[in-house]
Amino acid sequence: KIIMKYILLIFIITLYSSCLTSLHPITNAENIIREDRVLGAWQGDEEIIRIQRFSPDAFSQDMLSSAPNGRKSKLREEPAVHNPDSIIYARGYNVSFQKNGVNYSMFGGITRINDQLYIDLLPLLAENPKDSRGEGFEYISDYLPVFTVAKLEIKNSQLNLHFLNGDFIKQQILNGNIRINHEKDELFDVFMITATTKELHQFLAKYGHDDRLFSKENSITLTRKG
Repeated sequence: KIIMKYILLIFIITLYSSCLTSLHPITNAENIIREDRVLGAWQGDEEIIRIQRFSPDAFSQDMLSSAPNGRKSKLREEPAVHNPDSIIYARGYNVSFQKNGVNYSMFGGITRINDQLYIDLLPLLAENPKDSRGEGFEYISDYLPVFTVAKLEIKNSQLNLHFLNGDFIKQQILNGNIRINHEKDELFDVFMITATTKELHQFLAKYGHDDRLFSKENSITLTRKG
């Protein structure tokens, strides 16, 4: 199980090395939307990424207690209309793929800010089907969930994800050109946005049309496969 923890953490660090992580999501029960054009199988450079409507039944209650935004799930106790978490799950997506024999799953929430679509991604699970012990790695309450944000473009048979450029935004914040709540730890080279969901929306509404805000190196183009 310890090995699987390192596999998932190394994968996340590699994938999002220059992206920006946020303590809070950009989606909540008030602003999350359904955008079913993303549903289906999508071909990346190497992996096939499958996007389905999120099904809480596929995940344990321990996982749901820390995802998608840190609230204890009462999904099986209350109807969705009275439960913000249930609304989020009902409108969210499961983003899954396999890399080097390991299955990865993430929760994806989509929202619209002005005329642009955005998605936040939260890693949920990594498991190795060849592991004889049947153990994987789940994001449970021992781990602090963080979100990665990308601008989402849907063009016919293509899906484009433009992740926030962490290096550029960090430098602009440190230079005083951009103001948004954040925390940094120079000893461990950690930089995280701590702005609330509302503040994140205000930030993207103001700067979302600035191409410098997004990382070209970490932009992903997916082609519909099915």
